[in-house]
Amino acid sequence: MDAIDHPAPHSLQLIAVIELEEEALDGLGSVDLPEHEFRPAIESPRGYVWLEFQVRHPGTATALACTAREALLALARAEEAGTISGLRLISGSHWLEDAEAPFPTIH
Repeated sequence: MDAIDHPAPHSLQLIAVIELEEEALDGLGSVDLPEHEFRPAIESPRGYVWLEFQVRHPGTATALACTAREALLALARAEEAGTISGLRLISGSHWLEDAEAPFPTIH
């Protein structure tokens, strides 16, 4: 029987790739987010930066879905407040299926 690949609880889990204007990077440090990491994605359009957004896996799939949704909504609130700018969701929109996405996505 093959092992099913599940992320280990409390490991970092990729939830999205986001786009920000380059000038917005400094504002990310002041956004209230769960334990997370941003890593540069391979390529970004000129003037923007694409980031892999990872959060600490809370232990269950349901808890991860809640954490991912809340983290993405926190980024959207930060853009509404002017803390960051140019926010777009490149991938990860499935975490927002139960809510209206407050920022544009790439389809």
